[in-house]
Amino acid sequence: MPLTSLSRILFRGRFAVPLVVVLGLVAAVALFFEVRSTEDRRIQEDIKRRADVRNTHIRETIIGYSESLHALRNLMTVAGTAKSGEFNRLARDTLNRHASFHAIQWVPVASRQPTDSASTADALRLPVLFSETKNAGADPLLNHDYANGALRPFFEKALKADRLVATSSVQLPAMGDERCILMIYPVPAHPTTDTPAAPHCAGFVVGVFRTGVLFRQSWEKFGGIVSDVLILDATVGTPPESRLLYYWASDGATTARPPDEKEFRAGWYREIPLRAGDRVWILLHRAREG
Repeated sequence: MPLTSLSRILFRGRFAVPLVVVLGLVAAVALFFEVRSTEDRRIQEDIKRRADVRNTHIRETIIGYSESLHALRNLMTVAGTAKSGEFNRLARDTLNRHASFHAIQWVPVASRQPTDSASTADALRLPVLFSETKNAGADPLLNHDYANGALRPFFEKALKADRLVATSSVQLPAMGDERCILMIYPVPAHPTTDTPAAPHCAGFVVGVFRTGVLFRQSWEKFGGIVSDVLILDATVGTPPESRLLYYWASDGATTARPPDEKEFRAGWYREIPLRAGDRVWILLHRAREG
């Protein structure tokens, strides 16, 4: 039977109304999915653009922190010796220009009197001698010895490499449950005729950051955020408990339970790497649900 004849039968007979309804539904469904697909692509492109802008801002912010510590390190190198009042004045200027710092510390390389059972390495001391905090109060880490804790390898790495080293996210004494990140910059020593065998490193300028504050202040500067963001420390050797750095919920619920990485990656997401010192952070962006 010719197609035109079949069409006339269908549209003139009892199938006419149901067929029109079915075709209308099919067209509506097809149009819905096309519109939805177009909207999803638009949202994804918008998230990519915003993610790139935020990544650039955060990278420049991190560079600003490291350059501030580098400048302070150079001033300490020229001065040759660290004095409490001078160091705190210099650190206060840096704190006033960069709100995300929790504290800036001077940690000299010192040594305790070795015992018969202690090696030279065991005699190393890394006490927090001077510290200037954001709120100008007393630093609970003052006199804390970094040589006795999990952060010692980071100081040894900075000492050996003679460059900035950033730590993983760690818990520090007297800082409660809040995790922190340290940026450690070695300061060369000044050998003198009196101490020709002085160590090649006089100490370290250390920037202490509360992890949540470090990332939250970067995010709060952007309005109209339409994506959830998960920031992870992907540096090789990072302990599992230190991998999650920060979670930003696009609805502003910063206390929301962070999704695990597998759950976050289940749908479409945008991944951007970010280097901080020798660490590799990754920023995962996904569209806000709903």
